[in-house]
Amino acid sequence: MNLFRRTVSKIIGVDKSNLTDGHVQIYYFTDPICSHCFVMEPIISKLLLKYGDRIDYTVIMGGMLEKWDDFGDAANNISQAGDVYSHWREVSLQTHMPINGSVWLRDPIASSYPASKVFNMAEEMYPDKKHRFLRRIREAVFVFDENISRPEVLMGIAEEMGFDAEELLRRAESDEGSLLLKKDLHTTGAMGVRAFPTLMIGTEDEYEVLIGSVDYATLEATLKRYLTDHEPRRMPPLMELLQEHTRLYYRELEILYDLAPAEVDDFIKQQADERAELVEFYDGYYLHWREDQ
Repeated sequence: MNLFRRTVSKIIGVDKSNLTDGHVQIYYFTDPICSHCFVMEPIISKLLLKYGDRIDYTVIMGGMLEKWDDFGDAANNISQAGDVYSHWREVSLQTHMPINGSVWLRDPIASSYPASKVFNMAEEMYPDKKHRFLRRIREAVFVFDENISRPEVLMGIAEEMGFDAEELLRRAESDEGSLLLKKDLHTTGAMGVRAFPTLMIGTEDEYEVLIGSVDYATLEATLKRYLTDHEPRRMPPLMELLQEHTRLYYRELEILYDLAPAEVDDFIKQQADERAELVEFYDGYYLHWREDQ
């Protein structure tokens, strides 16, 4: 996906009561089954780790797939569920992020709305854990090939996070959950967002819109146009970040710590301790936090 830029003067349909004076606002239009959004995981994480104390960050669900009856993505040659497998594998090969995609051949995802509703409700119920929860949803579908349109899968993820899973899913599927997603979809439509990921970065006067795949340098440079008097924080040590994320993939380590692919193994040897383990999977290895240590 190519990067396109434009500017807008205001964001429609979002709650601005919690904004902080002097902060840059970032609105992230996304979807749980957007493959390029999973590619953005380490890029956005790095930005928030370095500049998060001066950013008001809002995630807006875009409703990529309500149902297959009226869905089509001509740009990526997708007209039915099975077509997504080839697209996801292509994205993985291009970006080196681990994306399996076999779920589309084995147990196709019927809709991205259930996962979107559950995220929105988790944001209401567990605001301090919302980013970890969305990451875990993405890992479930992209890395571990789970069908996140199934309630039992979403409930399992919520339980892993320590949430009241039954209450979370009950509220997500209630009128309350539907209204939260409806508000997000209204904002998405009102802002003319038709592709994911889309990021809107700026202040009350102007927002720069980045549409499509964005590397870290581009994202940071865009932020700095609105944040000119702030020194970035240092990246946290590897083990601190691993404890927060539970799993880190080699491509993520490259982006987060500015490493060449050939440097990752030595970096792990130098920075990791007995609380970390390397786990082999279809795409090589990932680093995992050992809960038993």
